[in-house]
Amino acid sequence: SVSPLISKIWYGNPQNNLIEGTLTGTETNISIENEKELTDKTIETIKQYLWDINLNNKYITTNKLCCINMKNKFSINEFVHTISTYLSYISIIRVFKSPTSNIYFIYLEFKNVEFCNIFYNTYNYAKITPVENEFMVFSEIENLKLEEIYSSNSNKDTMINTSEKKQNQTTNTNNTNNDNFSSCSYEDSKVCTICIENLEKIQSTTQINAITGIIYVLCGHAFHIECFIKLGDDKCPLCRYYLSPPNVST
Repeated sequence: SVSPLISKIWYGNPQNNLIEGTLTGTETNISIENEKELTDKTIETIKQYLWDINLNNKYITTNKLCCINMKNKFSINEFVHTISTYLSYISIIRVFKSPTSNIYFIYLEFKNVEFCNIFYNTYNYAKITPVENEFMVFSEIENLKLEEIYSSNSNKDTMINTSEKKQNQTTNTNNTNNDNFSSCSYEDSKVCTICIENLEKIQSTTQINAITGIIYVLCGHAFHIECFIKLGDDKCPLCRYYLSPPNVST
């Protein structure tokens, strides 16, 4: 079955900035009673079913997807490694906290709708790692809306009441052209501090098939994807906050 996806999201380093947002899109629901009992054959059947939906009904109509079930025990580094074959299709990766404590969201923006469809058919219900029976579920995203809750420039204890803010401001929720994440006030977000090159300039002047995408980690800092995959750390090299939500289960 297909149902609307509407979810609250957050990102930012709590010591500096906290940004709240909303993801809206479309979710395909496959009834699975017990994920641990899934076999490779069952997963392939599910993938074929979703492939048929996509081909016959043109299910993916945007260039935006979101992995909505990434468990905290898997880092963003592991996710990027898993999809490394298709990184040249992607222009933006973003890490968001989700309302569920033990999972987080990974938002992907592709260079065009065709690339988005190829990726979806390849990785939806694909295993995160070959040795564990854990798989990724992707949803089509129609809109991403972000707004600042608090900044270190203001009093952290007096957080903005976002519900009142939304009532007092007029915003176009259907305008996806505002997905430039300008809410993030980090000056460093304009430059990849790993290679010290301008993010937007590098992305706009290279060929479409080059690995030129940008990744925004949990704190909001940005790096070239090809630079990020060289990092061997689980914390941001700039602010030392987590790159993705840590696994706090015991």
